[in-house]
Amino acid sequence: MPHLAPAVLALSAAVTAGLTAAPAAAASSTPARDQCVATAGSTESACFATEAELASWKAARPGWRVLVLFFDGNNFRGAKKELGGYRNCTITTGDVDYANPAMPYGWNDRVSSFITMNGCDVLGYRHTYYGGGRFDRYTDRAANLGSWDDDISSFRLS
Repeated sequence: MPHLAPAVLALSAAVTAGLTAAPAAAASSTPARDQCVATAGSTESACFATEAELASWKAARPGWRVLVLFFDGNNFRGAKKELGGYRNCTITTGDVDYANPAMPYGWNDRVSSFITMNGCDVLGYRHTYYGGGRFDRYTDRAANLGSWDDDISSFRLS
């Protein structure tokens, strides 16, 4: 029975995400899901195989907008996680508009580049709950994180 574990895990992940897995996808160990979304300050998170599925998810949430795009590759490449919310960030960095004490599922210590939108800037932290050091300042984009590559575990948006 141990040879069934990968298929059962793949099918379970697809059902949990609210997606229907095709029999061929259930037999593979991990489906390719490079387009992910999460809502800032909540546990809402999902990944999709196609842009159409992603667009459908967004359409079902009127007012939801992208605040930051995280990429697992340098220069805004690779798998991405769109983090959003229902309001824009303010233009000042003296306040916190959104805060995530932990990265969305599957993205802890994975970010290699990011770009912000809708007035937001990111302040990244090395550990969960804003511990272990942080960026020198809020920033709106980074094509290469240098010593911070794959080392962000929580963040604030302002």
